[in-house]
Amino acid sequence: GGDTGAAVIKSSMAIGQTTMLAFTRSNETEADEKGIMFLKESCFSPLGLQSGLMKIRAADFRGVEAIPDYVKTHPGTGKRIAHVATILSGYTPSKAKIKCKENFRFNMVKYRLLGLYADIKPTFNLLKTQLENDPLNPAINYGMGLLYARKFMRKKALSHLKKALSINIFDPMILLEMGRIYLLDGEPIKAVNVLQGVKSDPVMGIMAKFHLGEAYLEMQDLELAKKNLEIVIDENPILYPKAYYNMANIMSQEKRGGFSHFYLGQYYSKIKNYKNAKFHFNKALDTLDDSAFIKKTETLLAEISK
Repeated sequence: GGDTGAAVIKSSMAIGQTTMLAFTRSNETEADEKGIMFLKESCFSPLGLQSGLMKIRAADFRGVEAIPDYVKTHPGTGKRIAHVATILSGYTPSKAKIKCKENFRFNMVKYRLLGLYADIKPTFNLLKTQLENDPLNPAINYGMGLLYARKFMRKKALSHLKKALSINIFDPMILLEMGRIYLLDGEPIKAVNVLQGVKSDPVMGIMAKFHLGEAYLEMQDLELAKKNLEIVIDENPILYPKAYYNMANIMSQEKRGGFSHFYLGQYYSKIKNYKNAKFHFNKALDTLDDSAFIKKTETLLAEISK
């Protein structure tokens, strides 16, 4: 019955949440994918990420590459290089790709990549020394804020981001991360207020819409949450697997079990958990009465069953 179906959805969503929290190796891979997307949309070449990983691997003298991935919290650099190389195979920059002109923008991108993806301890020490010599540098404060966020020290993260924003007012890169951290800190209203200023940005806008969707969901404004998450899924279906998970949550709250199973199927498919994906797609087919979504579900189920 309905109660049984709702229990199945809630149980699977709990498993999905555990999956997102537990597998930091997958998060690192997803971070590489987001980094590539960001670099493609900006004026910088994504090939730099691949060469940077190769330099990290060349400098690795402690033998961590020999440790199996399943006992590490991060994937081996070799595995990351292979994954990035696969994504970038055949990459050629768009003719419309903007050219880098401002040294400041270069520094902002540089410190964004350091703050989000570099090893925390050595990068933190490096940026701390740089800030002692240049305390009003917005790019370094930005990078330090991102590092503090990864260390779960959100007040210090926001302090550095606010300092960066006071120097470079309305910068979308800074506003995006402030919004994300407000959301992590349980302040969705502050997150919305900040992220509204980013959603029209050509590069950061899609990221802002994802976080806006999460903020509105936390505020129980399901319509606005759905609107933003649907845009993210339509514009870039692989960027945020969690967008599908959040849509399943919304559908469950709206008592639309078939659609909740449909989005859970997509979520599990995106994170390559095909067993659970098939289960939810089949459940969706049992309960959906929308012909267009039935056809989509059948197509997606056929793709992962090959």
